[in-house]
Amino acid sequence: MKPDRVLLSIEQFISSGDHLSLSYLLEEVPDAQEIRSTFEEIGIERLKPVSEFFHGRISLTTLRLVRCVIVAEAAA
Repeated sequence: MKPDRVLLSIEQFISSGDHLSLSYLLEEVPDAQEIRSTFEEIGIERLKPVSEFFHGRISLTTLRLVRCVIVAEAAA
């Protein structure tokens, strides 16, 4: 199974109202704090504006991972 498919499943799980603790997943993401800040400024609804902000330097999989963690923390 591809990482993006797993992250989509996690997003669906969270949106259904279930709670997960996922912050440990960002320990190995070097730009996690910068990505978080960008999502806070631009919004978490869409990945493309955040990807464009980073000029494609950060993979969509990484952006999706950080977004999952943000959404999970907000739901907790």
